[in-house]
Amino acid sequence: MWSSRYSVFKLADLITEHLPISAEVSALVFYHLRDFPTKGVPMYRPDRYPRNWQQLARACKERANWQCEECHVTQGTERISRHTGAVYTVYLHAAHTMLHDTSNPDPALQALCPTCHGLHDWQLRKQEEQVRYEQRKHQLLLASRK
Repeated sequence: MWSSRYSVFKLADLITEHLPISAEVSALVFYHLRDFPTKGVPMYRPDRYPRNWQQLARACKERANWQCEECHVTQGTERISRHTGAVYTVYLHAAHTMLHDTSNPDPALQALCPTCHGLHDWQLRKQEEQVRYEQRKHQLLLASRK
């Protein structure tokens, strides 16, 4: 498969660096790569998650009956990538419903497939970017009135 010496981010960069793709597609590629069956590869930034993260994630997936809560694909289903044509196995993610909620000991979670998780996080980041833009406009407007 691929060498464990490459990080997930490095793999995403290697795959997408020469492609004219949008941020949405880049996010989707990242989420597809992040859940290849990689035994022994540590979780990304485990210090950001509660100590009982594995139990929370499992409970979330069991509550959803091991199906994506958006597109209803079942864990273990094989899909064909629209971008590369490669066959991959779907592994569900326990996705935070709110961005940056990783330190919460009792987070609101959703069971999502890699595609839906990437799209969900991308939409949350776009909303966050819009809020920051509006805040900055407001600050500049107030500063110009002094």
